[in-house]
Amino acid sequence: MEHVVDLAYLNDISGGNELVRNKFLQVVKVEFPQEKAAYFDLMKSKKNKEAAELVHKIKNKFGILGLNNGYQIAVDYEEGLKVEDYSLKTNFETVLTVVSNYIQKI
Repeated sequence: MEHVVDLAYLNDISGGNELVRNKFLQVVKVEFPQEKAAYFDLMKSKKNKEAAELVHKIKNKFGILGLNNGYQIAVDYEEGLKVEDYSLKTNFETVLTVVSNYIQKI
């Protein structure tokens, strides 16, 4: 499944205001790399509860970027982490890569 950033939702919630839209994108650009690094550290340390909490924060960025499938993967993965179910790990990390690649371009 291909994940593509779609800013339609962001444009909608910003009311078409470019300044507001850019502020949202700036928040994503600043916070996401830190959260992604923290996620991998938590996974390496097998701190599932903390990782699930971080996935919860990250999923909102997926939503802002219109990654609806990625958002749902994060919702399900967050719940899975709480019971040591890692079946969506690869899918979730694929969406992390999509977002990383996108923010490098903005």
